[in-house]
Amino acid sequence: MKFDYEFKEKQFKNVIIYILNLVSTYSATAEVLISYKSSVDLNMRNKKIDYVKFSDDNFITITVYKSRRKSTVSSSDFSISSLKKSIDRAMDIINYVSCDLLSGLPDVALLAIGNLKNLNLYHYWKWDLNYAYDLTLLSESEAFKVDKRIVNTEGSTFNSCISINVFGNSHGMLESYNTTSYFMSSCMIAKDKHDMQRDMSYTIARNINDLTSPKLLGITSSNRAISRLNSKKLSSVKSPIIFSSELSSEFFSYLIQAIDGHNVYKKSTFLLNSLEKRIFPNWLNIQEDPHIVKGLGSKCFDLEGVRTSSRMIVENGILKTWLLDNYSSKRIGLVNTANSGGIHNWLILGFSEMNLKMLLELMNTGILITELLGNGLNVSTGDYSCGAVGFWIEHGIVKYPVSEITISGNLKDMFQNIVSIGNDIDTRHKILSGSILLSSIQISGL
Repeated sequence: MKFDYEFKEKQFKNVIIYILNLVSTYSATAEVLISYKSSVDLNMRNKKIDYVKFSDDNFITITVYKSRRKSTVSSSDFSISSLKKSIDRAMDIINYVSCDLLSGLPDVALLAIGNLKNLNLYHYWKWDLNYAYDLTLLSESEAFKVDKRIVNTEGSTFNSCISINVFGNSHGMLESYNTTSYFMSSCMIAKDKHDMQRDMSYTIARNINDLTSPKLLGITSSNRAISRLNSKKLSSVKSPIIFSSELSSEFFSYLIQAIDGHNVYKKSTFLLNSLEKRIFPNWLNIQEDPHIVKGLGSKCFDLEGVRTSSRMIVENGILKTWLLDNYSSKRIGLVNTANSGGIHNWLILGFSEMNLKMLLELMNTGILITELLGNGLNVSTGDYSCGAVGFWIEHGIVKYPVSEITISGNLKDMFQNIVSIGNDIDTRHKILSGSILLSSIQISGL
């Protein structure tokens, strides 16, 4: 039987209408978000099913505004009695909240009411345990075939998730969107006489048919684990580095923190006075595009119902905007950028035509970073320090794996020190970027 999301959407919209009508009897306004997720997880270890987990969760968040005061309540119980108690609780809380002249719903002109784009985010697949089992078994079987040094596994996983999101508020907005996501991963363990290492590979997509083949997934995870055997430590040195494409999204996520509107109005970001100033090389551009078909970060509206649109975040190296939701935009006095809940697909533009091999040759000697350990960013100062794993490169060729190193610097300098970005774009993230070559960074080792 096919999943009837239209029936659930209708149910959820009726719930929101009931809540908004109830809130209006208190002479208050509100915004309501209902999120529904139905997911199945299968985990295999050593060719046997470790577990299968089914989940079916509803969650409702109600934010009430009255007399420039705000309160928020959440619940997973959609019964009439529970909803009434939630509203009563919200109205009771609001009596103890301080007045804030900026509190309230977004301007109605900013809301995504009608004419929503079809972003093709929903691709239903009827759950089939045997099919999921076959996929994970193939992935693990191929992984063990790669080399005798592959001695064990930390598991192969498959996940299928359906999501329904319905939003409404007292300005008359009542809209919804549905998504699917499919995920597979393989994590293998390699061992020789002197060392043991693990590594993984994963794939994620809106459509199950867009996943990387399980055979390639298993082979990749094994090869990655083998490549890390007998890693060496390095002496402390300043060196060029390359962040591999799978880490590039993490690197640019530091920018997200730095230009978040809440950090800006609190004056707790190292980029506080950087709007309309150059923070990257002049060839680098970053565009936010919320309307990419099948995009992992695609949305027609944010968590506050504000309509999303394409915009330049960085143009010719110059920072063009903060990331603003309703409240932070009012605090700063700028237009809401529909970033409540985060970003919506960043395209890192200005990348070169070089693949990773060519980027290594351009670097000549340095370190290719393939894994970061921990998060050592001080967003107020831009100081950055993080454990790392990767490979030492000489004359553009991988010489040996390295581990137990720390990379450190200040993000202002790191952003300016980007030499080039490769064309090996990793599409498994909301931030789409290739590998990043930096001219110099401090490496701490022995």
